[in-house]
Amino acid sequence: METIAIASLHGCWDLASWRRIGPDGGETYPYTRSARGRLIYEPGGRMAVFLMRPDWGEASVADGFIAYSGRFETRPGEIHHLIDLASQKPLVDLPQVRQASFVDGVLRLAAPGRDDPTARHELDWRRADG
Repeated sequence: METIAIASLHGCWDLASWRRIGPDGGETYPYTRSARGRLIYEPGGRMAVFLMRPDWGEASVADGFIAYSGRFETRPGEIHHLIDLASQKPLVDLPQVRQASFVDGVLRLAAPGRDDPTARHELDWRRADG
């Protein structure tokens, strides 16, 4: 597996899709098919991510919004998010390891589910306009 060049990540990314693939291959959408998100990678090695249900005002923070920031680094086939601030306390100081790949300009980050390690979460990100 190749290491993704850090410079290719720099900038702002918008969430294109977030799906959870169960052990049976079935797909669900944790924050609905219309989930919104922003991922930012800075040249100095800092990152931030925000994920939101489109109907977040009707959901609790725990059920409708995730945000965290910290440092990031790349390894072969992976991006590691090293979190120091988060909307959910258990995420602080818990490295988030993501399998990473580019497909037609889309950045795909994937990881096992925290609730069920046999499930897989795939988040596709497109470069933000402007």
